[in-house]
Amino acid sequence: MSNDESDAPQKEVPPILEGLPEEQKAQVLQLLKLSVFSGPLPPPEAFEHYERTLPGAAQAILKMAQRNQEITAEGVSGQLRNERYSIVGGISLAVFTTLASGWAIHQGLEWPAAVGIGTTFGIVRMLIRRPKDD
Repeated sequence: MSNDESDAPQKEVPPILEGLPEEQKAQVLQLLKLSVFSGPLPPPEAFEHYERTLPGAAQAILKMAQRNQEITAEGVSGQLRNERYSIVGGISLAVFTTLASGWAIHQGLEWPAAVGIGTTFGIVRMLIRRPKDD
């Protein structure tokens, strides 16, 4: 054995590869090697590799991640705005139907008043039991 081979750390070979010649083992292990990461940025080693392979890639990746974060923030802001409009609209409609029902009761119009009160309860129920997005 040469000095390089004795100094190199020995990789644990899965038992299924035991009978294969060393060259084939190396090829199979290379195919099995998998790198997975989650999030907008790769791990530092991959980031460095990208920059060495294609100068400027690191800056492009950072800009892309920043833009992705901005788009996500804009989307969340838009959802919150739409939710506020929905709640305000629902409350306004509930107040209007309550007032209209009161007027109908005052006028002696029982059926329209009952429909208005039922509608008010339905609107309030929908506002209270809003579906939660995960």
